[in-house]
Amino acid sequence: MDDLLSTEELVDQLTSEAMAGRMVLLVGADPEAVSERLGLAVEKLIDFGSELLRFDALQFHTADTLLADLADALGIDGEHILVGLKVRGQTDNPLLMVLDNAECLAADARALLRQLATEAESGLGVIFGGEPDAEAALLNAGIPLSLVLETADSATEELLDDAPILRADLDRPRPRRPASPLEGLAIPWRHLAAVLGLLLLVWLFWPGEDQESGEQEVAVLDLPPAPQDIAEAPPVTVEPTVAELPVAPDPPPEPATTQVEPPSEPEPEPEPEPVVQPEPKPKPAPAPAPAPAPKPAPKPAPVESKPALTGMAAELGYRNEDWLLAQPAERWVLQVAVATSEDGARAMLDRLGRERSAYYRARRDGRVMFVVLAGTWASRDQAAAGRDKLAAEFRQRGPFPRELRAIHSEIIAVR
Repeated sequence: MDDLLSTEELVDQLTSEAMAGRMVLLVGADPEAVSERLGLAVEKLIDFGSELLRFDALQFHTADTLLADLADALGIDGEHILVGLKVRGQTDNPLLMVLDNAECLAADARALLRQLATEAESGLGVIFGGEPDAEAALLNAGIPLSLVLETADSATEELLDDAPILRADLDRPRPRRPASPLEGLAIPWRHLAAVLGLLLLVWLFWPGEDQESGEQEVAVLDLPPAPQDIAEAPPVTVEPTVAELPVAPDPPPEPATTQVEPPSEPEPEPEPEPVVQPEPKPKPAPAPAPAPAPKPAPKPAPVESKPALTGMAAELGYRNEDWLLAQPAERWVLQVAVATSEDGARAMLDRLGRERSAYYRARRDGRVMFVVLAGTWASRDQAAAGRDKLAAEFRQRGPFPRELRAIHSEIIAVR
């Protein structure tokens, strides 16, 4: 019930089961309360960045409506929906669906959901909501519900005092447990631990019974002698410091004696050198006419700088994790396929074009897989439109858009 399971906890259980690719049901006698909690689950899934579809079985309740919306969300033909959902399940990115008033679903829609639940390999997560009779309708149709939660109104809360019905095994009803007489009794463990610690310290450091107080050794401290009277103290002689000693005056400096040099004899003037007439210089030959300057070569068009690849990927030209981490996080790509080996991923990149594709390592169910991507594009709509440009073999796999921000987080987590 809601009084023992808060609304936030109830919504957490619904969203966690759906994001794991399972089907859950929320029932209640008050349709408004059920719809309100389904709306909270939708808001939480949107905050997580999950792709989801929302239906109201009062308006859309046939299998054709579900198939059309599923094909549009996956971007594939209706006959390849099951293959697209299997790929989503293998990459731990199931398509989510929130369906209210589940008791109004038509029989063909229930049969379709049962087939997708058993054959899509956790590629579709569904949160059903409805009145209490919706549980029997879904179970009779063969839909495997992993969890059923029930909301209670004020009337049923006064009659029932158990927690919300959490049933993972729906074939076997759970018996009620009798209330324990100690239920609600809080034991002050911290206070008891503090008392036990205090008793342990007393037991360790308390003196023994055979040790008497009279036998303890007493340390006698010698006190310093009392100071003598000020009148009897001998006079203290203070030696003058260096600053107080008399300083002898410096002797006057001796006058400097200057020696007078005799006048030097005048040097004889040098004889004038004979004047030599310069030889006439030959006239320079006329310079040849300058050749016409060559026309400047046209500048090449600027080439967009691309992040350099490293290691073996740089030699082979395959884009991998380093290239993906160098791209802006707000760019979008198409997840095309998942390969079990790196050679298989590179073979797909050869068919897609090495300049238009990339791959990275991921961990799925404890195994290392290689996710093949195509792109990048500036927005999700451009990435969805890019599916039409892929080869037929890749369009049939059900490629779907993903933001590089989520792929960056997955690469960093695996490293």
